[in-house]
Amino acid sequence: MTYDPANTSTARYLANLSRQSAAQPQPATPAPASRRWYLLLAILILVPVAVIQLPRELIKWQLAAGLEHRLEGDLAAAIRCADLALERDPDYLEAQVMRAQWKQDAGDRTGALADCNAIVARHESDVALTLRAHALQQLGRHDEAVADYEKVLVLATAVANRVRSTAGDLAEANALNGLAYAQALANQDLDDALVNIDTALDIIDHTIEKFRRSGSSGMLSQWFASAGRDLRIAQLESAKIALLDTRGFVYFRRGEWELADADMQEAIARAEEEYDQNLKLLAFTEVDPRYLKLQRRDLRHSLAVIRYHGALVQEALGNETQAARNLARVRELGEQPGEHLF
Repeated sequence: MTYDPANTSTARYLANLSRQSAAQPQPATPAPASRRWYLLLAILILVPVAVIQLPRELIKWQLAAGLEHRLEGDLAAAIRCADLALERDPDYLEAQVMRAQWKQDAGDRTGALADCNAIVARHESDVALTLRAHALQQLGRHDEAVADYEKVLVLATAVANRVRSTAGDLAEANALNGLAYAQALANQDLDDALVNIDTALDIIDHTIEKFRRSGSSGMLSQWFASAGRDLRIAQLESAKIALLDTRGFVYFRRGEWELADADMQEAIARAEEEYDQNLKLLAFTEVDPRYLKLQRRDLRHSLAVIRYHGALVQEALGNETQAARNLARVRELGEQPGEHLF
């Protein structure tokens, strides 16, 4: 039935319902003061978070600006940005590492070492110790660099023994190589240096052989496994170049020049081939051209070091023509031969 206002019983019912509804207590509307309390509570929560996060964001911004200056070749401006970041937080590890590297690139070896000492004092990791060892080598303090590389090897060996893995084995091989090369630069403990670099090469060769023997069931999984395996083997063969160079240099220091020549010839041939391949790859890489410029510089430096070691061996063997060819290649790569080149 439809509602009829003339129906008195219905009218009385609605009137009673209206009075009952009016008598019911209604929800209170928050007063303006209550809203202000809610707003104040939100401010009390959010403002401390912003205060904590803002300095860290400013540090990241300053480091990003520093990296831009580094890519532009303005090392002084890059270092100033790192200085500003460290004024906000003297213990910010990333800023310390970047400033140490930029000082090293700028030729401020004493300043770089001071930063490295601060990093090691806070966090004696393999990365921090390696960074400081390199700074010490640049200052000619090779005995101290050897001591740092010995610590690096202890850390790497502990990890490799705790968790047997390819990554752990390679870290140990890298630490052995670093120590052997440091010992050769210091011209000390050459017997131990030869054992270290032989062990490193054994680890690399064993890992390469392990990848070559590995397989996978299933056509698709086998294809992916094969592609990944080939890439890993190529990376390991690339890493082997530096190890061959180190062993050749150790043999040179020991006066075993024929053995040194065999390793250096192989290292040079591999390094030249890889240098050409990497330049071709970089030409097709779509990244910041300034970054590519730094990559090419690093590639040239690595090859120049190997060529310089080859020249030393050829001079020791009395092969002046071959030695001169190696030295000419060093200069062609933008470096000057000398004991500073390592």
